[in-house]
Amino acid sequence: MIRKTIYTLFALSLIIGLIYIYSKPKTDTEKLSWILGSWERLDMPEGKSGAEKWKLRGDHYEGIALNLNGTDTTFIEYIKIAKLDKDHFYIVEVSHNAEPTYFKLTSVTDSSFVCENPKHDFPKKIEYWLKGEEMHAKISGDGNEVGFRFKRKLGS
Repeated sequence: MIRKTIYTLFALSLIIGLIYIYSKPKTDTEKLSWILGSWERLDMPEGKSGAEKWKLRGDHYEGIALNLNGTDTTFIEYIKIAKLDKDHFYIVEVSHNAEPTYFKLTSVTDSSFVCENPKHDFPKKIEYWLKGEEMHAKISGDGNEVGFRFKRKLGS
């Protein structure tokens, strides 16, 4: 009788624990995990290519975006998505800016996010989302926008 009660209490504890784990809302950092891996640009002209690669580093994401003309690198930017104080930011470093540019994450779901910096010249808004097997991105501001399409590289 005691053994049966112990097993029943153990089973109930296990079920309650699993319910808690699986019903616990994801953090914004956890919601962004779909971006991890290597992504190849789909919308590049003949002879040119582009890619983004994202890794989890501790409690933040680090990315690199680059464009190539043949084997020559024509553009490179370093990206982080990190929590600073209570908010998450998409942080971009490019060679033509002396300091990193910060875009505050204003919307995050399990398959998309939006970042904004209304004080930046261009872009003011950066959006990423999954559509089927493709990752899409769009930069926009002041009536201008540029879209990007990517597919996940195999093995990433």
